[in-house]
Amino acid sequence: MNRTTVYMSAQKQKSLQEIYENLRTIQADPVSKTEQTVNGVQIWALVYEMFYFRTKSYASLTVVLTEYEDRQTACIVGSGGGGGVFNVSYGANRDFVAKCENALKECGFDFTYF
Repeated sequence: MNRTTVYMSAQKQKSLQEIYENLRTIQADPVSKTEQTVNGVQIWALVYEMFYFRTKSYASLTVVLTEYEDRQTACIVGSGGGGGVFNVSYGANRDFVAKCENALKECGFDFTYF
């Protein structure tokens, strides 16, 4: 299985709704949007898919956004997008994640290093 995972964080500049709307710039098909609040933490789970002609298959993107007080985090997971007998993605999942990274950078996010 092909996958790419990226973690990002930000001081709150935009609401989760505004961030969600900005993610439209990735031009992917939305599959699911789930919102929850647990002990004051807002959690949004977003799932997208996109067809890649170079692999003749779909890649998926899962974005988990959290917000607590003035801090926001994002976990981005791109997967799939592989084609052929050996399920080679030719970078499709990484490309999908990069589109999301750019959209989140526009909202003030930067990479989180653990």
